[in-house]
Amino acid sequence: MMWTVAAILGIGIAIAGRSSSGSSSSLAIMREVAKEIDRESWTTSRNYKLPDYHKELDTHLDAHGFTNAGKAAILANLAYESGFFWYVREQGNLDEKGDRYQRNPGLGNTEPGDGRRFIGRGFIQLTGRKNYTDAAAALSLPLVERPEVAEQKPVEVSFWYLESYKASDTKRTCFDVAQNESDVKKACAAVAGIIFAGREQVSDSLAEKGAFAKRQRYAEIIFSQLS
Repeated sequence: MMWTVAAILGIGIAIAGRSSSGSSSSLAIMREVAKEIDRESWTTSRNYKLPDYHKELDTHLDAHGFTNAGKAAILANLAYESGFFWYVREQGNLDEKGDRYQRNPGLGNTEPGDGRRFIGRGFIQLTGRKNYTDAAAALSLPLVERPEVAEQKPVEVSFWYLESYKASDTKRTCFDVAQNESDVKKACAAVAGIIFAGREQVSDSLAEKGAFAKRQRYAEIIFSQLS
């Protein structure tokens, strides 16, 4: 059989858009999300980090028995938390945020300066001495001594949190939601609530900041690509 260059390139492009399990890759999916929200430039910026991490991310999304709604919810929330995969460290006035985190007893910031030291990192924005300490023990990473390591392991620390942190009210983790929920809106809302509660201990802030609607929009587009 004779293969043309165009045919070979076409196969290569198709393969590049699939994850190892045969489902659409996060890289291709997020490109469609950017297109749908008229932000295609986000995926061509040098700040866009997903090209470096999409294979690892796809492996995790495929490995844990998530429903399509669950995958969409996880990916949408990671995208929102990281500024569409631009950031692996929290942005904004970090001194102000650090002061707020320092006063939050749920984050376990017991030493002076902990709030600023253990700011959000990774795609999930892992925050607080307690979360860094627990993640360090589980992942065998020096996250307490060197918090910036979380910036180098954004997928690993994110999925540790998604699997480990339990909501105080429902006792569910994000994994529990992603493995069992088939409604994408409910899945996205539940995952967002668990993530936000674990960092701020204030679930109402999602709606107040307009964050919830953006996460939901991402999730709906992602879900359409998976279905």
